[in-house]
Amino acid sequence: MYKVAPIRRFLPEDAWNEEILNYTIIVGCSRLAVRLATSYNEINRKFVIIDSQEPLPGLVPDELIDNVFVADPASELTLQKVGIKHAKTLIAVSDDENINIVVGQLAKTVYNTPKVIVKLYDDSKIPLFKESGIETICPVALAADAINSITEETAE
Repeated sequence: MYKVAPIRRFLPEDAWNEEILNYTIIVGCSRLAVRLATSYNEINRKFVIIDSQEPLPGLVPDELIDNVFVADPASELTLQKVGIKHAKTLIAVSDDENINIVVGQLAKTVYNTPKVIVKLYDDSKIPLFKESGIETICPVALAADAINSITEETAE
């Protein structure tokens, strides 16, 4: 059973100090999310991972388990519980593009999160997000660019 990290429980407004304020919310408990969380943990950057389902056994290292919050990431109540009003960054990298879009838009428009990054599979949607100040990452486009780069190098 996963639980909320102690820092992520409801805190009174005056309990949020500078150390807590400089943290990241990661939506989706995928390999990518765990890799990001591992790198943040190594540099002592505060973070929480939110996913609607418990992670697969063995996916999350023991030292990160307390940072996993199992709840609906698109719920405003969930976002409030993890202190979105105080988060510096929200990274939506779940496997569900629609969840990423909804959470990214909530973070940017409702909670004014300074840095919002959303993983999209459909690269035709990228221009819509640039206008709203939401950064995007598209694994399909990145993979295609990398493959094209590799095949160009081998053709020379």
